[in-house]
Amino acid sequence: MSLPDGVPLPGCRHDVLGHALKAIGVLRALATCAAADDCDAAAEGSWDSATATFKIRSARYPDADSLAKFFAEKYRPTPIFAPWHKTGGITDNLDVAIASTAGDIEQFRKENETFLEGLGLKTTKKLAPSGALVFTLKSDADLSSLERTATSAGLSCQHKQKKKGGGQVTEVTITTDRSPLEEFFRGHRDRLVEFGLTERKEISAEGVLKFASDSSNRDAILQLVAAFNGTSHPAGSPPVPTDVAEPQRDRLRCTISQKESGKTDGAVPRAAALLRDDPVFQECLCLARSAVSDLQGEDEEVKSDAFLRYRDLLPDRVAESVDSLCTLFLTRENDNPLLLRRGRPGDKVRGHIFASYWEYFEYFRAHSLGFARASLFAERVTATGVSKKHQVGKGTPFFPDAIKSYNQGADWVTEEYPFCPLDYLLAVEGALAMRGATSKTLNARSRTRAAFPFVFEATETMTDEQGKALKLASSFWFPIWTRPTGYDELQSFVLDSQARLATKECRFSSDFGRAIRSQGVDAGFAAFQEFRFKLKGANVPWTTAGRFVPCTGTPASGMLNELLAPVDESGFLNQFEFHTSRETRADLHPLRAPVLDAIEAAAAEPDESKVLDVLCRLADLNAQLAKSKSLREKVGSGRVIFVPPLRCENWSEALTDLEGDREFEIARALASIQGRERQSEGSYSQAEPFLGSLLPLQRGQRCWFLPDPPSPQAVWSGIDLTRDLSAILARRVIDSEADFRPALVGACSARLSSLLAFLGGELDDARIARLVEGLSLVDWQQPSERQLRDAAQDTGEQHLDAVPVAYAAVRSLVEIACDASSSDSTATSNAGPRATVQRTVSLVTRQEPGMVVAGVTEALRRLAIVGVPNIYGEAARQQKPKLAGQDVVAFEAGPARIQCDPALSRRLAAAVLIGRNRPSARRRGRRRPHQQPVGDADRGDPFLVRCAPFETLPTGCR
Repeated sequence: MSLPDGVPLPGCRHDVLGHALKAIGVLRALATCAAADDCDAAAEGSWDSATATFKIRSARYPDADSLAKFFAEKYRPTPIFAPWHKTGGITDNLDVAIASTAGDIEQFRKENETFLEGLGLKTTKKLAPSGALVFTLKSDADLSSLERTATSAGLSCQHKQKKKGGGQVTEVTITTDRSPLEEFFRGHRDRLVEFGLTERKEISAEGVLKFASDSSNRDAILQLVAAFNGTSHPAGSPPVPTDVAEPQRDRLRCTISQKESGKTDGAVPRAAALLRDDPVFQECLCLARSAVSDLQGEDEEVKSDAFLRYRDLLPDRVAESVDSLCTLFLTRENDNPLLLRRGRPGDKVRGHIFASYWEYFEYFRAHSLGFARASLFAERVTATGVSKKHQVGKGTPFFPDAIKSYNQGADWVTEEYPFCPLDYLLAVEGALAMRGATSKTLNARSRTRAAFPFVFEATETMTDEQGKALKLASSFWFPIWTRPTGYDELQSFVLDSQARLATKECRFSSDFGRAIRSQGVDAGFAAFQEFRFKLKGANVPWTTAGRFVPCTGTPASGMLNELLAPVDESGFLNQFEFHTSRETRADLHPLRAPVLDAIEAAAAEPDESKVLDVLCRLADLNAQLAKSKSLREKVGSGRVIFVPPLRCENWSEALTDLEGDREFEIARALASIQGRERQSEGSYSQAEPFLGSLLPLQRGQRCWFLPDPPSPQAVWSGIDLTRDLSAILARRVIDSEADFRPALVGACSARLSSLLAFLGGELDDARIARLVEGLSLVDWQQPSERQLRDAAQDTGEQHLDAVPVAYAAVRSLVEIACDASSSDSTATSNAGPRATVQRTVSLVTRQEPGMVVAGVTEALRRLAIVGVPNIYGEAARQQKPKLAGQDVVAFEAGPARIQCDPALSRRLAAAVLIGRNRPSARRRGRRRPHQQPVGDADRGDPFLVRCAPFETLPTGCR
């Protein structure tokens, strides 16, 4: 029944590669694959997003019955051939038989029937297949009389002795006059050897010269025989002639037949018989056969010229298909995963389309209407006489055949889908249509791939049976469109489609996933279905269904592109190339594969956790490159590129929803610690940003680089977080010794509750360490608005656990040192807080209880000397701006005994390195976050006074 919006085709689904290509094949066939009077160029097709099926709207074929009848009776496959290949019908083996035409043996037998029967010829004896008359003489027969009779008739009589029973008999063979054949054989033996005749081959007793050749020599053999006969043989004459020219002038007869020695041999000749009334098919077949000898030769220049000449002579529609199959086939490596190596010698029998295309056409024509309905409408073929193997599970690479099932994801499933020969034919038609402009290879750096606009490299490698990596696997993205579109318009879309990121062409599948999320392609496609090409037990790719990605233009969809723009521009990932020849270059692709996998996952579902995983994967690879000299040598002799500083505003926005994650807050506070701070005299601090404490890199104006010798500031091991942070705290204080404040100031910080949880060992140290490594790649500049709001709310916290006095004292001293301005003389005085910070930090970073107690005691004494801001109201501050001496701490009966348990001692220095937000900076007009210290000090108060009031201090301390 006809529907207003088209006829649905349940046999075409976009989530199975063969079915998706069938849909385009149906549209292509209706528009171009029939006689001009039978085509419907105005037919339109579209995808139904609700059912994932394809719909066809055609005025000429408006219902299911007429569509099925079109394919059953009028469909003519695109005539594609592979004249460079030795199988598939173009160059299949041929049986050649050359015999003399002098004399007529059948007439000789009729005229001498009584005489021959008297010599022993039986009346039921038939002529041999070669045309000779062979029989056994009676014992008393006159052989000489027979020879004279045969010679007078222009025939030749040969005899030989054969054993029979207990004695011997004479076998006679009467053939045509052998002299013309012997003359031809002597004069053209060398040429015949070139055509396949073995050097020891002789004329048979029946007077026939037989040998095997291939179809590329067919015309040359016939022309050689015709020249001997004094006639001519035009190239491209009928494929199996029995007589070359006029019988009365012929001296020799040449018979050529197809050699039936394989499953696919003879498929093209049989298809030629079925399409004898198709002039386009016959023309293309003749052109292919005429080009065989040059295309299979050894001279590369001749092959290249012959290929271009062959392509130019083809009809336009067929020439475009050849471009899809093998653009620049003879001059450059140009693999196409859809078409499986384009039929190069050495492929599996079913490993390319040329070996199966015409065989499936022959099967289809055996029961065309039933197969048409089965292919289009998913009906079962129940007609008798149709082999089951032609119905289910065949059709590499579009329809897997070894396991009788398809693949719908990461693994093979056992459900069987209907399959018939027309499925394969239409899938090939769709593959031929899915080509870009022949001058365009959308793979980055002009990779030598066929001109498909949506074929990219994936992360997996293709390996052979021995496990050797051959190349990167491929990923094909199939376009989905929902607006009814004609074939010409669709073809124009495909030719013109572009898939680019802002700074580069898409090379990897992960690139394309990002591109279509943010800007799609310039063709108006609504979505894309991904298919991966993997190996399944042999060096033949199998397809697996991948992601379905809609083309959207929302801000969230383009987020990942903005985040990774600096990485794209730097070419960081391009350093880790895939190489098959490991003797000259190492294969570094496995190192970047986890990064590409993470990018693909984030492109498909751009949530915060997946985006953060991309950052961590980049950090892992960046660290390997920075730490491994051998890896840097493998990358190449040029400049090694490290991950550039990533844009703070982009990453802050992307990770906003993680700000309530306590481990993320801790890691970000650490990663945002600044370096290279400008000093009062105009110089810059020698302390690097926090990434310089993790890796032996130095920060340049726009990038990170590895100095010679490497920077000694990197003390991060990645094994024990607390020891690493303690070592970083000590190192950063030493490296900023000459600066007006320690290099411990950060752009971001964490809430007090998160700090206390870390100090108490309640958080996941391994996750914090991983996040620190990833977040250190970001060029942190300022806190987000949400972070400032959370900090403002944090100032009103009333029910926190008591802060350990050890942490309160050391952190308060660090904050006062960091808050000292460059104009303050105490900032650089040996008697000021700077020197005290160095002594205190040196003690607490030992992580030993006794040393930590000494460091805390030293911090309390120094706080009593330098004082802390008065927080007890404006009136109190007017009377006494600072609290010092016994206002901070007093000793009643000798030195106070401060207790530090081992757990607190181990984590204290690490916790001191972590800062907290200072919302008061906005109220004081501090718009540049790098000018603020990394502590709490709400309203300017020291951490000790606010968070450790007198009643929380141990006995003897108040």
